[in-house]
Amino acid sequence: VAISALLDQRVSAAKISLRSQEQTLADMLDRAAEAERDKKTLPAIELDQLAKMRKQVDEQRLAVARRESERSDANAGFGRETARYRALKAKLAEQRKGP
Repeated sequence: VAISALLDQRVSAAKISLRSQEQTLADMLDRAAEAERDKKTLPAIELDQLAKMRKQVDEQRLAVARRESERSDANAGFGRETARYRALKAKLAEQRKGP
C-alpha cells in the first residue's frame, strides 16, 4: 500500500508540474499573440524562451505518461503477486488437510 501511495504521489507531482508549465506556456503564447496583433516582432530571446518552454511541456507530458505507466505496471505486478500468493496459500491449506 505504501508503494502505491508513493507512486500516486509521483503521478500527482508530475501532473502539478505539467499544469504549471502549461500555464506558463499559455501566458507566453498570449504575449506572443498580443505582439503579433500589435504588429510587433518578439525579441529573439523571447522566441527562444517560448521554444524552450514548449520543449519542457512536451518533456513533462512524457514524464507524466511514464509515471502513470510505472504505477500501472506496479499495480498489475502487485495483482499478479497477490493472486500467486493466494493460490500458493490455498495449495498449502489443501496439503495440510491431507487425503
